[in-house]
Amino acid sequence: MSQQEFRKLRRLDLVDIIYRLQEELEEQKRENEELKCRLAERELKIEKAGSIAQAALELNEVMEAAQKAADQYLVSVMGTVWKREMEARQMTADAEREAERIISEARARADEIISETAGGRQNEKEQK
Repeated sequence: MSQQEFRKLRRLDLVDIIYRLQEELEEQKRENEELKCRLAERELKIEKAGSIAQAALELNEVMEAAQKAADQYLVSVMGTVWKREMEARQMTADAEREAERIISEARARADEIISETAGGRQNEKEQK
């Protein structure tokens, strides 16, 4: 509307136009506030998503470090088990050699005793 058209309007019509414009302004203000709230909610969601992503990355790093530590521990345990197994095999081999030596000595001593006993019987027969 031009200025001339506004001047031709009655006062009641002007008040009615002002009233409608004011209602429209209030409606736009409400809509603006609603949009601001929705925007703030979205920003919060985006911020939380960023925080969750960051937390996931940090958790992933922690899990990788834990896996490395577990792998190192496993290598250490396997090395200890292998070392103990080698020690046990060496001890078993040493024990078997010692057992063979003892058995060999016992057989030699038994043969000696048998020889002495047989020799002693031979002497007894000769003396008779």
